[in-house]
Amino acid sequence: YIKLSSSKSLKRKIKKGIISNIEIKNLFVKEYFPIKWIELTEDNNIDFINFESIPITQNCKNLTNREEIKNCVSRDIRMHIIRKFDVSLASEIGATGIQKVLITFVISKKGQVVNIVAKASRKELIDEGIRAINTFPDFYKPGIVKGKPVDVKYTIPIKFYVD
Repeated sequence: YIKLSSSKSLKRKIKKGIISNIEIKNLFVKEYFPIKWIELTEDNNIDFINFESIPITQNCKNLTNREEIKNCVSRDIRMHIIRKFDVSLASEIGATGIQKVLITFVISKKGQVVNIVAKASRKELIDEGIRAINTFPDFYKPGIVKGKPVDVKYTIPIKFYVD
């Protein structure tokens, strides 16, 4: 599936079967992957703050200080979202002002990003938030509690302004 335009007038033309020439200046292909879901149990579903060894991304694997690792992992997730989240989508759907998207996901025992849920004022922003975090690579190492890997819940807000 390739999205060529979000222009409502162009969509109407295409839906009505009217043929028109489309000049493509830039073509961006968005990555869509199915969301992975796992069954969680209460005893191993831990918040990002409450465990012995936090999940570690590939970029942070050589750090040893817990606080440095935590900051590095948070920065990796934020930078990934900045690169992948299409903020221009908000203006395309007519949203204005401050926009907020709250994304919650789980870092599984295997280091995968699973069970992604997003909240926002518009469905398109929810879908975009899920799509952006769903492209995050697997973690180098999962969270550890009492020497065993655990599922770790992580929440990140996205906030931006649209003119």
